[in-house]
Amino acid sequence: MFFNAPTPGSTIQAGQNVAIQVIVPIDTSVEAGQEEISLVIGIVACGSSPCPAASADLGEILFIGKFQSQGTIGGSLDSFENFNFIVPSDISGSASIQAQHVFITTPPGHALPTVDYESVAVQVSSGSLNIHPTSDSNKCVGILGGTYADGTPVDIYDCNGSNTQKWQWNGDALTSINPVDGSQWCLDAGVNSQWTNGVRMKIWQCFSGLPQQTWTPVTTSGTIQLTTANFCLDLTMGVTTNRNILQIWTCGGGNPNQIWTVTSA
Repeated sequence: MFFNAPTPGSTIQAGQNVAIQVIVPIDTSVEAGQEEISLVIGIVACGSSPCPAASADLGEILFIGKFQSQGTIGGSLDSFENFNFIVPSDISGSASIQAQHVFITTPPGHALPTVDYESVAVQVSSGSLNIHPTSDSNKCVGILGGTYADGTPVDIYDCNGSNTQKWQWNGDALTSINPVDGSQWCLDAGVNSQWTNGVRMKIWQCFSGLPQQTWTPVTTSGTIQLTTANFCLDLTMGVTTNRNILQIWTCGGGNPNQIWTVTSA
């Protein structure tokens, strides 16, 4: 067993969804069946100390059940199951996602119990995030000209520590906070009846439940997708030149223009 997502060293957000993909290789070396007994997934805060082994501490439990395969990866013999959990709000900094997998293989005349442990180190951010195109970690998603106003475009620019490059997940809205008055501004894709490839991104005052401000956080594939449609935040033409305005585009598996990484701001 191992984790395919999140990747080691990923930054995840306290209080928000994290996508976890568990891989269980299928053993074909013996003529045997396999009976699932249990799968436990947890998260443990490590602080300044080394993270404990999963066999010693599973941390705060996120899931107890059985592994239930959802298919195989790329035609291989690696079976996977996807999970989505809320990251506990009391965890921040260095942490580890831990798992214990128990199953029995049953070759003729035998029952062989197996216990697997796995962990993946992550960083849990309790504050703001920088969002980077996967092609250049020195570029950040920001607000054009640093202007907090309805309709200001959302662009890509050299990371510079400015407030307009700091984002937070507020429920399912991606927000930036104006430090002058504390107002919240949401990543906005415009009226949903006008969604099409190439619609440019902007900020707008936040309104709860608006489809154009409702996004699914960075997933196992690295995308940021409109929750109610198959459109993803897209780096226009794949260009990382400063002031390139972002857009939405039909989500496409592995499209590098739609793959984003996050780091603590």
